[in-house]
Amino acid sequence: MKSYVKMVLFLFLLSVISAVLLTVFYLGFRERIDANRQSERILHIIKAMWILPEGVEEALASNIEFANMPSVSEHDAFVKYATKVKLVEKYLKEYVNLDEVFRERVNVLEISRENIVKRYSGEEFWNQFSKLDLVHNLYIFNAVNNNRNIYCFEVGGVGFWDKIVGYICLEQGLENIAGITFYDHKETPGLGQRIEEGWFQGQFSFWKKRIFVDNDFHPSFHVSKQVGTYDGSCLDKAVNEVDGITGASETSRGLDRFLTENLQFVFKRIRENINTVEVKGFFDSASLQRLEMNRE
Repeated sequence: MKSYVKMVLFLFLLSVISAVLLTVFYLGFRERIDANRQSERILHIIKAMWILPEGVEEALASNIEFANMPSVSEHDAFVKYATKVKLVEKYLKEYVNLDEVFRERVNVLEISRENIVKRYSGEEFWNQFSKLDLVHNLYIFNAVNNNRNIYCFEVGGVGFWDKIVGYICLEQGLENIAGITFYDHKETPGLGQRIEEGWFQGQFSFWKKRIFVDNDFHPSFHVSKQVGTYDGSCLDKAVNEVDGITGASETSRGLDRFLTENLQFVFKRIRENINTVEVKGFFDSASLQRLEMNRE
């Protein structure tokens, strides 16, 4: 009995000491941790929006193996595009001035949970990052790429083990998907973790996927079972549908569910504030027209 009590006391003290050490460690490195989180978010926003700094463009151009990849067949073209998705992420991680790219090229619209709407330049958003409520407020990022507006916002929901977080980008008119990225998750390596792979993320934009079908005024998007001859072959799928991950059905089902939920939520929040000066000044005319079509 005494040995049992000693063991319980020892485990209790060990837990207390561990908790104290972890708290001290977090407080001591909180600023660095927050800075790393900020940098990671910015990297994936820039990646999803395909805002490629000159240094990244040069790195892609000098990659001989990538340049020599065949692209004659549909499959080869898709594999090359999927490779580009991963190379862009790799080169963005190596690029040292991503903050400057964000400050100079991105604008931000904030819609708080109280429906207070604000606009930020990239510089203003960057400088106030630590004070912003990224959990409860909606943030929409805008940049001009190839003479067209791109709009980006966070998507997230429950996967198999925990929450999955990423960013989705829509082209001018808010219908066509310009890019997507998933980066914060705890999905199983080799299975659900494959949402990080180039083929999975690349299929959204390579196949020019859309979030509206025919005359439906409410956005929706689906991740479903593979039907093609290779992962990401979406030619025979609906315009708002991509391949799920073989062997990771719960991850795929989670994405299938929360992508539509997120899209509908974001459109709803914007519609609620569409008459504000901030919203009207943030979106281009084609995008505002789409938003008006979706008003209840």
